[in-house]
Amino acid sequence: AVNDLENPEGSTIGTTSAPLFRAKSARVAFVVINLSANVLFLRPSRPAAPTPGIRLVANGGQLVLLWKEDFSLVAREWNIIADAGAGNQYYALEVVLT
Repeated sequence: AVNDLENPEGSTIGTTSAPLFRAKSARVAFVVINLSANVLFLRPSRPAAPTPGIRLVANGGQLVLLWKEDFSLVAREWNIIADAGAGNQYYALEVVLT
């Protein structure tokens, strides 16, 4: 069976790195959409930061990972941070095999 889990770790972020997705070997896909007016950054396996992070532009920047294309990168822990402000909203959805 397949489970869709929305915002498993929350839906807002500030300027301190926080978990977006915990490591999960059964995760086969995820999508993250930046709903805020600030830039967000994602990083696998380590705390997120602007310099080595994957940039999600304001108001709609997104990242989609699929097991078929990105292999085990999908299953790693992912962290998120904003470049400014608090309460920056995002939408996160993970697809997990159960």
